[in-house]
Amino acid sequence: MKIAWIADFTVESYKSGGAQYTNKMYIEEGKARGHKIDIFTEEFDLVNNYDFYILNNITHFSSGFLDKIINGKRNYMRIEHDYYTLNNINSSQNLFKNSFLNIFMSKVHMMEYLKKIGVPNADYVTSPVDTKNFIPDGKKDNRMVIWVGNFSPHKGVQNILDYAKLKPKWTFYLFGKNLDPINLNRNRIHENCKIIGEVGQVELIKYYQKARYVIHLPNWIEPTGRSVMEGYLCGCDLIVNGRVGFMHEDWDWNDYEEIKSHCKTEKELWVKIEDKLGRL
Repeated sequence: MKIAWIADFTVESYKSGGAQYTNKMYIEEGKARGHKIDIFTEEFDLVNNYDFYILNNITHFSSGFLDKIINGKRNYMRIEHDYYTLNNINSSQNLFKNSFLNIFMSKVHMMEYLKKIGVPNADYVTSPVDTKNFIPDGKKDNRMVIWVGNFSPHKGVQNILDYAKLKPKWTFYLFGKNLDPINLNRNRIHENCKIIGEVGQVELIKYYQKARYVIHLPNWIEPTGRSVMEGYLCGCDLIVNGRVGFMHEDWDWNDYEEIKSHCKTEKELWVKIEDKLGRL
């Protein structure tokens, strides 16, 4: 099949974005299955030469452009990474209603949508994580903690800063976009917090492999909490609250091999897509 993959960013433009690495693994698997996938991060001339469109993170695309897909009788599906559309209900109703498949990032993520607005053709696939590269390697620093995210209230960065004050002998490394002293307010940053900012996946893995802990204390219901899985696969102990999507799955987190087996979900996504298209 020939597919147009429409998303705001790729890993080349947003190297610390969890959604972008999830998309990269999905796209690579789709190509390996023989599909031709063209990636669009900007608006383009919509011609009818695609079997279907995948609408991903689309906040940078105009309503006029999207309307031509959503209400233009084009075959498309939606992959929902967060809650943007849930907070913009009036503009999202047709997005889900006209889609042949709506994929969410975890069971709890999907249920938030089903409870609040109802979504037809809803299913979920937890984010895939590369188990070949995210592996334990080397000795752990028992006082080293990793947090990865974007500076925004729902990601709970202030919860991390507050937690760091309770553990003055530990060192907290903060990774992600918009993590600068001006945004965070230097007066609230404890001296044991080190703001690293945005790094690529290869460098981040080295930190995971050295750290004893990965921490994630979001304020919203995190769709998955990809950094939690990445850190876990690298042998980190978890400091989390009850709002991490991955943690709501019925998995045994004391069994490393079982958790690892749940990470190859890029195949699961395409099975669902191909099965759904076969029944249309």
